[in-house]
Amino acid sequence: MSNHDVMRHVTRWEEYAVDHDQFARFTMGLMLSLRGSVCIYQGEELALPEADVAYEDLVDPYGIQFWPEYKGRDGCRTPMIWEPGPNGGFSEANRTWLPVEPSHLDRSPSAQASNPDSVYHAYKNFLEFRRNHPALVKGQIEVIDTMHNVLAFIRRSESEDILCVFNFNSEDAKWDASRFHGNFEALTGHGFEGHHYEHIVNLPAQSAWFASLQRLEGEETHG
Repeated sequence: MSNHDVMRHVTRWEEYAVDHDQFARFTMGLMLSLRGSVCIYQGEELALPEADVAYEDLVDPYGIQFWPEYKGRDGCRTPMIWEPGPNGGFSEANRTWLPVEPSHLDRSPSAQASNPDSVYHAYKNFLEFRRNHPALVKGQIEVIDTMHNVLAFIRRSESEDILCVFNFNSEDAKWDASRFHGNFEALTGHGFEGHHYEHIVNLPAQSAWFASLQRLEGEETHG
């Protein structure tokens, strides 16, 4: 078993991240746009990194047995922090079952709530965006052939079709949307900086763009 199997995703793929918080927003947008039920693991909405738990503090039998090749599951199971105080506001005990990760304290909900540009608010805003578009919640998915590490797909419901485009690159990318013959309208409210000029979609590094597709006359809907 690889330690990456249970590692927090912002740490698991950090070598590909241009910026920690931007990468957290990017992976959030992707997860909340794909088809299927969504499970947000505690602390993902705060962009919490994997905790660095010392060997003497481990409680996971797998980590204790196979250290240091496999450090176990404790790095993503440390106490949930709520504020940048003692034990992150999780407990008043002198010692918690697992130690609170110091790097988590500055990312507490109370610290991020006052910052409208925080990952915490990015999650809140995108979840609201998702609720407002039934296609993203229960729609079918149609993946579009693309190149150069750009992912594009359409989420289709009975009431709407949403085009979703993601740039996985560490630099800006362009995507040609001319196949849709201009029958799209860019959406707002999702928090990403992608934009279009005529039929060319401009995507900053690890960012996304969303548009509502206009159905042609006689085109069937997909529930």
